[in-house]
Amino acid sequence: MVEAWMLLNKGVEYYNLGYYLLAIENYRLALAKYGDFPEAHYNMGLAYRKMNQIDSAIVAYGKALALNGNYAQALNNLAYIYLQYRPDLTQALPLAQRAVMLRPLNPDFLDTYAKILFGLGEVDSAIVVLEKAVYLSEDPGEMKELLDVYKSVKQ
Repeated sequence: MVEAWMLLNKGVEYYNLGYYLLAIENYRLALAKYGDFPEAHYNMGLAYRKMNQIDSAIVAYGKALALNGNYAQALNNLAYIYLQYRPDLTQALPLAQRAVMLRPLNPDFLDTYAKILFGLGEVDSAIVVLEKAVYLSEDPGEMKELLDVYKSVKQ
């Protein structure tokens, strides 16, 4: 397992440098060493999304969640894909709800959830959730702007 983590960390280094294909190759090698490795699938999802290979990102996040259904980051990222790239709010909603249930103080998860609620026409609920995200965020600038938009729609 140590070797798999080393490969994963090398992949993260490549990812952070913008070398997404090399990152994916290292994640694949980590999976070859230790098949049940949700972190490798999750990181593959990140890299695929950066490369705009959305279908592959969906598959990777799905595999991470199949191995760990409580992987909050994977839940949130998959919800965000269904919000932004493959607009399907009915698929996005339960993923975001579960991510927020697992990590209720994560402002990014709350932001995703609020956007989904707003898209579903639940403006009041979206405002409440986004207000919490703004309160919890270290840098709430964009969230505050979005909150103002939500409030103006309500009026």
